[in-house]
Amino acid sequence: MLCNAYERQKMLLNAIDAFRPIARYDGMMPRHVAIMFCKDDIDTVEGSGLICWDVFINENDCIIRGLRLTEIGITALHHPDFS
Repeated sequence: MLCNAYERQKMLLNAIDAFRPIARYDGMMPRHVAIMFCKDDIDTVEGSGLICWDVFINENDCIIRGLRLTEIGITALHHPDFS
């Protein structure tokens, strides 16, 4: 089944949200996972202020780059009208 842009972007937000409790990634979706999503969808959602690229250094001094939900994104994702 094909998804429209809205459904793909919602799947992206839900996937990023699934990484929030993972301390190993500091709550963000690592880049190597994020690149599986459509770049246009990432750009659109980022342009809306719902996600942002971020960087952190883990316990092994490795630099991890990934996508993180912004506060606006968390609020929007968990809003009842965002179904």
